[in-house]
Amino acid sequence: MAKGPIRHAKTDSSPLRTEAVPQSRPSVSFPSLAEAAPALSVVPNPRRGCPADCYREWVTNPPAPQFTVRPETPGDIEVIHQLTASAFGQVDEAELVDALRASGNRIDGLSFVGVLDGEVIAHAMLSRCFVGEVSGACLAPCSVWPDHQRTGAGTAVIEALLAEAARRGEAFAVVLGHAEYYPRFGFTPASGFGINLHVDVPDDALMAMPLAGEVPAGALAFAPEFGV
Repeated sequence: MAKGPIRHAKTDSSPLRTEAVPQSRPSVSFPSLAEAAPALSVVPNPRRGCPADCYREWVTNPPAPQFTVRPETPGDIEVIHQLTASAFGQVDEAELVDALRASGNRIDGLSFVGVLDGEVIAHAMLSRCFVGEVSGACLAPCSVWPDHQRTGAGTAVIEALLAEAARRGEAFAVVLGHAEYYPRFGFTPASGFGINLHVDVPDDALMAMPLAGEVPAGALAFAPEFGV
């Protein structure tokens, strides 16, 4: 079980990272997402990065035509552990994923993988958190195999995951991570919503965004597995 502050995978240029900034590319159709969640339509979304409404539908910008996003299955658990450890360069975050899954604090059905040519290359998970008494979704950990970083794989998985969370009625999401990466999804500093954390973190690293509802004000509590 991971202890201490939430950490993010490192890059050569920054101490915090979940997935590298992808190169820009045109939006394309992505029919395999509809197979993973038939209730959702599959459409390019030109308003990428805006809060709330843009996550009512899938946002699609896959790194390759053969790349797909789907919910994790029991057969993915071992490779998710391996890719998370590889992405972060240590096992703490991989053990955190395992612990969230085992405890039930992972939100059921909201752990997605990105698959390229039959191989799981990216993963992102939402776990239960609370602001005061209001439940929300915490994004993390998010991982991509090092050989597939900076391809847009992680971005595609996170977009699909947030879209599904909004469709299911999750009111808001929070993340503690790279201030230059997560705003593209619609995240802004949590302090702007009146959210506070009982430990000191950089103001721009703790972020929140509305999904199907509003972001409440109050004290943020992560799942206990985070050790925060």
